[in-house]
Amino acid sequence: MRKLLDDLQNEITDFVSQSNDFAWLMPCGDLEVAYLLKSIESLERSDSPHLFWSFTHPFSHPDSFVRTIFEQFHVRLNAIREAQINEGLTQWPELPSSLQSPSVRPSTQLKALMEFARNLTPDDPSIRTVFSLVPSEVVEGNLWKAFVREMLVYQMPVPWCRRLRLILRENKDQTPLLSHQPPRRVKSYFTDLSTEAFVKSLEQQVASESTPLPVRMQGLLVLAGMDDSHRRDVAALQKYQLLLEYYEASEDKTLQALALNGLGQVCLRTGHDERAFQYFTQALSRGMEAQAKPVVLNVMLNLGNMALERQQWNDADKAYETAGQLTQALGYPTVKVMCLRNQGDCRQRQGDTNGAWQQWFAAAQLARGLQDTEQLLPLLLRLQKLYRDIGLRPQLLEVERELQHLQHSSQSQGGCS
Repeated sequence: MRKLLDDLQNEITDFVSQSNDFAWLMPCGDLEVAYLLKSIESLERSDSPHLFWSFTHPFSHPDSFVRTIFEQFHVRLNAIREAQINEGLTQWPELPSSLQSPSVRPSTQLKALMEFARNLTPDDPSIRTVFSLVPSEVVEGNLWKAFVREMLVYQMPVPWCRRLRLILRENKDQTPLLSHQPPRRVKSYFTDLSTEAFVKSLEQQVASESTPLPVRMQGLLVLAGMDDSHRRDVAALQKYQLLLEYYEASEDKTLQALALNGLGQVCLRTGHDERAFQYFTQALSRGMEAQAKPVVLNVMLNLGNMALERQQWNDADKAYETAGQLTQALGYPTVKVMCLRNQGDCRQRQGDTNGAWQQWFAAAQLARGLQDTEQLLPLLLRLQKLYRDIGLRPQLLEVERELQHLQHSSQSQGGCS
């Protein structure tokens, strides 16, 4: 696995630095996009002098896709401008509203935005501005292909793409864009990032005696997680136990906690609740000792889910409260919504109507801000029932109007897809 990712990382690094091509295309499916993004993010976090702008939202139509890019770019630009003021640095210019116009094609608007972004950096040939257009899902493949083709067009002698690098996703199940009349200064990179390829690479890494033992155990940890997620319980249990023995000898508390948490998940799923609880509490202790917040978050969520399943409402409420605090510190707002919702459910079960309302209302506010319709809808249904039961008619009407709007929007989107 490491070799596959290292090769991909090196390919992207070389592309950004070279001077012949301005665009780089990689065919991949929805599940493989994460590996491409990981490689881009790793380069962005390195000591690279280049400026990166990455966009991963789903693509259904050029208009909505480019509009979202402008919105996200504007948010990040404003945050950078504010930080520049606080640090006494020269402030970047505001985003000109003239770059967006309904009468201009989306690809032309986006090219103008990229030129604006390029001009934020010094006019140094060694510094690139890198735009990654890697949608997590391509709903309309033919529209995406046409949009990409438009983005690859430039005019000489003054091309819009000077000092710009463009990383683009191709749909793996479509004819490659460069198979006929390839555009100038554009290259493709083909590699197998499928789950099967990664599993095979990992298994080879784990089995190889020439690979350093710590690297082999890292691969084993990933394989254990995959067995766990696919409910291959016996295989997952064996791997987690081996990992725990190894990491206890190395005194790595964080990885001990990961292995214990995995053992707890398998035991819980196979009906060994008491053993699962023991593993979770040990994982929590070692995770807290290592100050490994992401691990502690996962353990607290497991403890909350376990208590919820056992109808231990107070214990579940406390576990989700702690998990919610960790999500705020780690920046996982969607998980925070889930924690608040479950806290509300626990309080309702204990007869605390006001407490349930507080958690559901806060969760709905957060989901609304995130535009997370999938989580917002069940929260509004809970509030609708609560307002009806206690006779709060104005609040009930407001929630029902919002529900109607959401349902109408959902039907409209479904009709266009």
